[in-house]
Amino acid sequence: MDGEKADRLPTAGDAPASQPSRRQVLYGAGAGLGLAALGPVLGRGHHPAGGTGRVTARADADRCLDFGQDWKFVLVNPNGTNDPTGAYTNAYKPGFDDSNWQVLDVPHDWAIHLTPVDLPNTSSATGFLQTGLAWYRKHFTLPPSLAGQRISIEFDGIYMNSTVWLNGQLLGNHPYAYTGYNFDVTDLVHADGGTDNVLAVQVPSAQPSSRWYSGSGIFRNVYLVVTGPVHVARHGTFVTTPDLAANLRSGFAAVQVQTDVENDGSSAASVTVAVTITDPHGRTAGHAHREQPRPLVHHQPEQVQPDDRAVGGGHRGGRHHDRLRHQVCQLRPRQRLLAQRPALEAPGR
Repeated sequence: MDGEKADRLPTAGDAPASQPSRRQVLYGAGAGLGLAALGPVLGRGHHPAGGTGRVTARADADRCLDFGQDWKFVLVNPNGTNDPTGAYTNAYKPGFDDSNWQVLDVPHDWAIHLTPVDLPNTSSATGFLQTGLAWYRKHFTLPPSLAGQRISIEFDGIYMNSTVWLNGQLLGNHPYAYTGYNFDVTDLVHADGGTDNVLAVQVPSAQPSSRWYSGSGIFRNVYLVVTGPVHVARHGTFVTTPDLAANLRSGFAAVQVQTDVENDGSSAASVTVAVTITDPHGRTAGHAHREQPRPLVHHQPEQVQPDDRAVGGGHRGGRHHDRLRHQVCQLRPRQRLLAQRPALEAPGR
């Protein structure tokens, strides 16, 4: 069999279709994939032979583990968002047989692998590529060392109307494709080093849906997020640079950091937030910390602002990293000047 055809997903070959002209076909550019190591705490299945490496959007190894490798995939129906035979009705259940599904890494776009066809459910805006209904499943085990930790699954984006289950339990539905979302799975996941966990994602991708090529599937990164019971909240670091333009003229930048800290434990805890900024060479450019004036109690978020010139963001039990950059934009008649560079350098540079 031809190698290129062997890697191609099945299409609606039984339906009569005419091929559009080259002028009509809209080509989509796929994201480059490079290699990133999966954290050693995760049990892994077989990696597809000959698969290329991948690169993740963030490298926050203390908190976010790349969860993009060794997924199972099946395209149920490229012609619509229904399951015509009902064969995949129970695909969310852990015991469902996915042994013949394709093994791949995400991010993944199933539509780009299909042959462009001129059908009522395709259009020039999406390259005459079909979309339809697909399932993804991932098997994984977690070690006992993660028992007692807070564990969540983070999706950066799924096109387009995804529903997610873990171990047969419905986690939720996210109907918008371009925003990330997460689920706290602490009480559902097995962390005994041996019991198989099964994450199942149903993805219907309907047409028409966009004025440009959108792709279909888990087209952005997925992470396993592990923190202690006391942790920086999701998107919990808010960084501002007041009076930036004036400060830069004086040779420094004032950075303010506000951090939301959550306690999901069973007892109150004393909290110290330490924040650090480093320059592009890894040297410390500033540091500050502050102790929470009163114990942080269960399920009561607190905002902590170390001081008026705090720099950076972090926490023990899983550091939280944010890259800080600044943009200075000046608008002048008939022109625009945009300069971008690292926000802060070490003293003396």
